[in-house]
Amino acid sequence: RFDINIDFYLGRDITAWQDGIITNLVNNLENVTKDMDYLERIELAFNLKVSEEAEDQLHRILSTLLRVQPKNLFEISFTMSISFDDDDDANNQPMPLEPLPINNQIKVLKLSDWSHWKSSKLATKRLFESMPNVVELRCDNLTSYHIVELLELASNFSNLCFLDLT
Repeated sequence: RFDINIDFYLGRDITAWQDGIITNLVNNLENVTKDMDYLERIELAFNLKVSEEAEDQLHRILSTLLRVQPKNLFEISFTMSISFDDDDDANNQPMPLEPLPINNQIKVLKLSDWSHWKSSKLATKRLFESMPNVVELRCDNLTSYHIVELLELASNFSNLCFLDLT
């Protein structure tokens, strides 16, 4: 198991040091993991304040994670909390997120979203599209308000055998 916990908010307020951490991760993760023959799981935890900068940072990190393909990797897990500078602003817009690289190895996807689905349907759709061979999907959300949308997205996994929505 390889666990990455980004303990600062992604977004426009990151420091140069924090940006260096992201750059180091993006530039080296694929090379560092290429010989990890027994790596089965990758977990990423992050907090994000929605902005164009945060979307770019997250896209770079997710793209890098999806390019990691040691021969035994089968599970990826995301624990996230997404917020806005002013959570009560009616004009808040969720992140669209550009398409991500495809990883055909991932069979198990786990999502824990502690932000009431602020990541947006399109961002989640992009993530799901990047792992077309998922057979087990586990989603843990604070709210059931968007459960129909989540079921709709999960229905696109043609090989899905196990679905756990909490």
